[in-house]
Amino acid sequence: MNASYSVRLLLLIGEVFFLVYFSLGILLKLTTPRVVRLAERWHPNRAVKLLAWLRMVPALGSGLALAVCVPAYLLLEQDGGAERAGWWCLFLVLASLCVCCSSAFQTIRALVNSRLYLKNCSLVGDQRSGVLVIPGDAPLLAVAGLWRPVPIATAKLIELFPEEELHLALRHEAAHASNHDNWKRLLFVASPSFPGSKNLELVWHHFAELAADDYAVAGDAHSGVALASALVRAAKYRAAPVPCLLVSYFITQKDELVARVNRLLNASAISAPVEKGDPSTIWVGAIFALLILFASASQMESIHLLLETSFR
Repeated sequence: MNASYSVRLLLLIGEVFFLVYFSLGILLKLTTPRVVRLAERWHPNRAVKLLAWLRMVPALGSGLALAVCVPAYLLLEQDGGAERAGWWCLFLVLASLCVCCSSAFQTIRALVNSRLYLKNCSLVGDQRSGVLVIPGDAPLLAVAGLWRPVPIATAKLIELFPEEELHLALRHEAAHASNHDNWKRLLFVASPSFPGSKNLELVWHHFAELAADDYAVAGDAHSGVALASALVRAAKYRAAPVPCLLVSYFITQKDELVARVNRLLNASAISAPVEKGDPSTIWVGAIFALLILFASASQMESIHLLLETSFR
């Protein structure tokens, strides 16, 4: 295939994105077990932040690579007419296009489903003390929405839970809203999957639930027992079906439920939530990215040569 200057730039963007994204994804898959063992030693609040950042490493890394490669191409590549693109380059670009289109489709579907779910709930439900109560014979408690998360509960769950347990369960959901967990779910959906990404998301979900539990009980052993009682009480009934992806739920899978209950009953395991500090990790990441960009500026010719070689 003969490609013009602009088309070559688009092909190189697709090629670099795919190579960097999935190379980092494979590296992350190999290191995830060690990272999980490290996260288990930390407070759940810190562990869940670490895992969320790790899930986004391939996207951030590929964006950084493009921030280096695109200027190198624009500065050093001469518009000398059409050049022939190799089959390997075309294959990588096609693969990149497929995974990006798939992620875009899933993101749009998740946003549409979330909006429709909230709309349907508002039509059939009624507000009670800040909770949108909807009809239903199965227990369901969740927080839905992105900009203004809304606590949603079925009438069965309101009837089932005593006042103290309901208060703690709502505090659990308030923690998900405060931590912007639904936004993180959206970022996970928008970022293409890579080997091991689903497992990493499951681990993140586990620590997100532990962090929300800690926020709800605030280090109080009696509240931990009450919240564990609420989980067990809800587990006796068939859970309501999962409506959409961008929702954080109080009731989880039974294997995770056992771990949460055991931890809540262990007074030494639960702790008060860590106060939010300054966003040092963001500043460190930004400084690191700038250092890479400045260091790469002196290597523009080498990067350009590498791009030319890969294109053919």
